[in-house]
Amino acid sequence: MSLSLRLFSLIGKLALSLYMGRFFDLAELGRYGLAFGAVMLAVVAFGFRLDYVLSREILGLGADRSKRIGTTISWLYVASFILGAPLALWALLAFAGASMSPLFIGLTYALCCLEAYANFLYTTTIALKRPALANGLFFVRAGLWTLPAIVLSYLIPALRNAEFVLLCWLAGVGLSVLLNLWLTRSRLIGREAPGREEWQDVGRYVQRAALVWVGSIGVTLGGYLDRFIVARFMSLSDVGIATFYLSFTTSVLTLVQSATTSVTFPALIEHYDRGDSKAYRRELVRTTSSAAGLGAVIVVPLGLLMPYLARAMDKPALAAAYPAFLVLLAATWIRTNAETLYYALFVHRQHLAIWLGNLVFLGASFALNLMLIPIFGLMGLAVAALISAFGLIVWRAAFMLMHKEPAAQGGA
Repeated sequence: MSLSLRLFSLIGKLALSLYMGRFFDLAELGRYGLAFGAVMLAVVAFGFRLDYVLSREILGLGADRSKRIGTTISWLYVASFILGAPLALWALLAFAGASMSPLFIGLTYALCCLEAYANFLYTTTIALKRPALANGLFFVRAGLWTLPAIVLSYLIPALRNAEFVLLCWLAGVGLSVLLNLWLTRSRLIGREAPGREEWQDVGRYVQRAALVWVGSIGVTLGGYLDRFIVARFMSLSDVGIATFYLSFTTSVLTLVQSATTSVTFPALIEHYDRGDSKAYRRELVRTTSSAAGLGAVIVVPLGLLMPYLARAMDKPALAAAYPAFLVLLAATWIRTNAETLYYALFVHRQHLAIWLGNLVFLGASFALNLMLIPIFGLMGLAVAALISAFGLIVWRAAFMLMHKEPAAQGGA
């Protein structure tokens, strides 16, 4: 059931990209792509990844204490939204100022804040052993809202703009957050203001999650900065083309992870912590092979069908960028395998290798995009993605192979 809801959410986002590619101006699709990239960055930047720590401990805290901690973290999110606003708005204007109306800026930043907090609620709700609720609300915020966005803008052509799409998205995520807070109020939200003890506890959570937070920012920035560099050096229509093709590559990565590592991850941890080397290796090889095989099964037909799909969009610029899409598909296949190795490093508790590798990935991606996009355009974006993904998989494979045999008490 949970996997089906995640799949339906993905289908909704893909359907929206296809619809916008066909009926919207490419510049409007580009503006939506910039907002989407900003939101994905905000999800990992705001809140210091406290969900990473709280999700491991919330069941053992007791209802009263988890409610007080959850309330304190909520206030911390509000503070980070306020303090982060000047930097976030400067970054948006610096990279894509020409596309920014006041309404667009307001909607984008509101989405950044709500999606970041919604992601925290999603993770902690699953940790409270309510996965059906978490994934149902994830569908509301990630998939369900795309239906009225498509139907209403189809019936009313004047609504075919990025602001309307963002407004529908904001309604979906807002409803999801409100329902989540209400249905988990006995464990996450209290009426009393947080005291000194709660702030001290949350401060310790921030320290424990610091490296994970830095690494998450690195790998996410590395994956989404490219569209902002395209906006800076090229046109919004080019951002729209990049957004169209990147929506498919991102979906491939999500599908492969949902079908492989997300399923086998608990078994990998169990075998490793128990010291069962043979079972662990067998499960890791099976997971790696499945991810590589499934990725190829999706990527190859997608590459063959895309020329026909691009022509059906009735936008010659999309078809002209097809060679860049082929390179992006190759980069995506490498990246899917790199993400499989991430889970191995996590099971080994090689956290330093993870977050350092993520920062190296960010540096390589940023530098390559800055060098290649002004010269080669969208092909430069694709080549930068390919080289960065290759560097990431080499980094993670090297550290995985250097690690000692699985043992009951593993460590980095």
